[in-house]
Amino acid sequence: LQGSNNRNFIHVQGIGECLPFRPDSFDHIVMFSSLDHMLDYPLALREAYRVLVTDGYIHIIADKMDDGENDHANGSAGLFHLVSRGFKQVTTGLATMGLKRTIKYVVTMLSLNVPEGAKDYFHTQFPSLVEIRHNLASSGFEIIDEHSIGDEILINAKKRNTA
Repeated sequence: LQGSNNRNFIHVQGIGECLPFRPDSFDHIVMFSSLDHMLDYPLALREAYRVLVTDGYIHIIADKMDDGENDHANGSAGLFHLVSRGFKQVTTGLATMGLKRTIKYVVTMLSLNVPEGAKDYFHTQFPSLVEIRHNLASSGFEIIDEHSIGDEILINAKKRNTA
């Protein structure tokens, strides 16, 4: 969305597991830091496949978790990840909301109960790269390439032609 010209976009609200679009509607789909928030991310990948045109692309940016480290609650790697993620949220909050609102946000977060089965307040799961790759392939995607971006990874995949 480059430039300063106003663009007329239509905002559509939905969930990844049940996209409110017709089949073959999009050339590209971007999932930025979203797989870990979905209740059933493999279903969301199948939905993305459904709404992509043949030879369309999906671009996923996800936390770079090695095999065996996909449970952030276990081990020192998991603790480090949670602390660094919390630090990022607080510093971003200070930069965008100011001190008072950031403190209110942190106090609110600490008072919430983690829902049963969830990994923390916002995450239902932390899929490993192996799991993401497997679910992309089983949903009909061919992985084109992967790029490391700090503690995240960008996975570009193409909808395979089923004909």
